[in-house]
Amino acid sequence: MPCKKMEAKTPRGLPKPQAPRGAPADGTLFATRTPDIISLVSAPILPRKPRPPAARPHMTINEVMRLVEAIRYGASRWPYWRSITINLTLLDAPQTNEQTMRRLLDHLRHWQERKDCPAYWLWVREQGGQLGDHVHILVAAPPEATGNLSSSLRRWLRGPSIRGEVLPKMLHTRQTSPGGWLTYVVKTVTPVDAKALYQQIGIRIVPEEPGGPVVGQRIGIARAIGPKARQLNCNTDVVRT
Repeated sequence: MPCKKMEAKTPRGLPKPQAPRGAPADGTLFATRTPDIISLVSAPILPRKPRPPAARPHMTINEVMRLVEAIRYGASRWPYWRSITINLTLLDAPQTNEQTMRRLLDHLRHWQERKDCPAYWLWVREQGGQLGDHVHILVAAPPEATGNLSSSLRRWLRGPSIRGEVLPKMLHTRQTSPGGWLTYVVKTVTPVDAKALYQQIGIRIVPEEPGGPVVGQRIGIARAIGPKARQLNCNTDVVRT
């Protein structure tokens, strides 16, 4: 006796599934278009495009406090500091300013090692109306490093790693105190933040109108005076006592 072909029945009360318009009656095309769960899970996820860094005209309270904590720590361990100002716009290096700063600070670190100085440095970028994009650097240095540091900076900036144009008045170095340097470079905070900082830590800031927004990283701090190094040394001091 021939067997009857069993057909799937739709439960009572539910609409019968319909094939897409133009598909064969047997539903073969509909079956091949059904998404495969495995293929969906294993499909590569395309990375998101990074958002461009926001341009900010003012320094934030968080950035100021990071500088304050690093300077307090560094100044308590090394007495001699020098200020370096470089006009990045006049330097006109072929790479980005971030790459220029990384290569310059690498030269500075090796120079500090040769001079038996700790690898302490901080920097703040500004956008001035007349100076353009420029950077202020505070670096630990021996007291007799006046001409030596200036000539080394010119050689590094002209060298193959940076390939910049060292023009007159685009580079300036002088001996300074960490507190005086800090008071000058935080001048781009808002008047409201300047008042709040005076109430919190007693630092008196005279806010100035920023020349323009800074795109990307505004401040930088060496690892040797960063949060992890400070915490490690604090724990070591507790153990020694």
